[in-house]
Amino acid sequence: MKASRLPLRVFPGQELLQVQQLWSQLQSVLNSDAVLRWQRFADHHGGIRDQNLIEHSYAITVLGTFVVEKLRPHFPNLDLGFILQALLIHDIGEALLRRDVSYIEKKATDDVDEYESVKSALSGLSPELRAMYLEAFLLQFCLDTDKYSLFDAEAQETMRLLAAFKQWEARVFNLIEHVDYMMFMLETYRAGNDYLLYQVLLSSEMAAWEGFRKMIPDVETLILGVGAKEWFQDFIANYEASGGDRTPTLKSR
Repeated sequence: MKASRLPLRVFPGQELLQVQQLWSQLQSVLNSDAVLRWQRFADHHGGIRDQNLIEHSYAITVLGTFVVEKLRPHFPNLDLGFILQALLIHDIGEALLRRDVSYIEKKATDDVDEYESVKSALSGLSPELRAMYLEAFLLQFCLDTDKYSLFDAEAQETMRLLAAFKQWEARVFNLIEHVDYMMFMLETYRAGNDYLLYQVLLSSEMAAWEGFRKMIPDVETLILGVGAKEWFQDFIANYEASGGDRTPTLKSR
């Protein structure tokens, strides 16, 4: 005789079951090869390593600890726990939508779509837990005030509060994202592919790091090492002088 199975009635309010469902869902969508980063470069100059969103989310969180500790002399009161939480979940929206949109191609409506998908995925949680996750997710958007009106009232209020009380956490989050880009480009460069490094430096990174210097004048020395800025400038000059491929490739990151 087959033993009967017990129903899961022992969890008060069933919230743990909702968390378990979300826990399972996120592992599935983040670990899917349906969403791979940097694919616009996959067929260029020897290709690149596949990187799915769970690999990216884990690696950028480890990287975030390094960056925050390097910045402690400038920002001793940074909320490391909150930054790490934001890094862990910042790409959940892309995973749920099964897409990865390039940083330089992304539209404001893409951010809103991601927010709505995350909000829906969290709908079964308690208001307190749901608000905690949404706050961490919205950190990445809170400094872009021009986008506020596209979000719902709840998100607008959350982003206003984040911009007021977590401004430096948001700025450091943005810096960590760009350090992560640099790590992937340098990995590819070490493997013999100069094209990715050249294209991403010109399309976004040179301008982004110019902005970070306004926040911390010696940011490249602190994070990337002495002479990093000069090395990248020399790399661009050498790449162009040697006739490297300059054809832009703009699809998905």
